[in-house]
Amino acid sequence: MALRFQKHYPPRAHISSLTHGTSADACWTTERDRLLLDAADALHTRHDIDDRPWQRLSAEFSPDNSWTC
Repeated sequence: MALRFQKHYPPRAHISSLTHGTSADACWTTERDRLLLDAADALHTRHDIDDRPWQRLSAEFSPDNSWTC
């Protein structure tokens, strides 16, 4: 019996948004996704994250706040 492994690719809208869009694009439906995209963009562009986004990241991903991927 041959096993088949399904490949999981992100939707095209996500790929397009990651390369040419912003976290405000409609394909990002959760605040957590938007927060992570904004943080990645800030690190890529400025090599730094401002205090307000850092506080939001700390609150969202604190050890006390259980989360899953």
